[in-house]
Amino acid sequence: MKRTLCATLRFLREDLVLPLAALPVFALLGVGLGVLVALLDTPQEAPLAAAVVMLLSGVLLTVVLSIVYFSNWFAVLLAFPANRRGLLAGLLLFCLGISALAQLAALAVGSLCTLGFGAAFGQPLAMPWQQIPAFVWPCCLLGPVLGGVVLGGLQCRFGAAAFWVMYFVFLGLCSTASWWLPVLTDRFSPTGLAALGAGAGLALLLLAALAVRWLLRAAVKA
Repeated sequence: MKRTLCATLRFLREDLVLPLAALPVFALLGVGLGVLVALLDTPQEAPLAAAVVMLLSGVLLTVVLSIVYFSNWFAVLLAFPANRRGLLAGLLLFCLGISALAQLAALAVGSLCTLGFGAAFGQPLAMPWQQIPAFVWPCCLLGPVLGGVVLGGLQCRFGAAAFWVMYFVFLGLCSTASWWLPVLTDRFSPTGLAALGAGAGLALLLLAALAVRWLLRAAVKA
């Protein structure tokens, strides 16, 4: 298992070029939005805007890469003689590493914007970790990777049709979030929202554990 894990990480090492190239672009977008917010006479919100753009961009990047690796590359790599647990562990570590790198970049850009905008406008501004709730960081770290695992497991177990159904359900939920999130916040108390969030997180963990089982039992395609 250890040998396969190390070989998988070495094989994927060249793919780090994509996130390393994308993160500076996301940083420019975040800083640009922060400057725009600061020019609109709300400089106290500028660092938060830059950090949120970086955080969401990193989540999107990790989601896309996780889906590609667990839905396509895993089935391809199974054709080679390798330990399945080591292969799956290597893909998980690589995707988690990209997610962690994206979060560190968001934290760094947000902190630098806080210092820069604070010095430019002559007022102390709150750091990103003081404005973004603590639970958001682990959710953004693990959520995209677990989502990729679930979609990959569904494709291995039920075929491409199940993958596309869940994919479009996911897109639908994300695109209509501005409609159903206010409904939830109006109908549930903060305690109820926390319980719903915890239930959703637990369901995702259970689905990911089931998907891992499917991936470990996936058939080798000729």
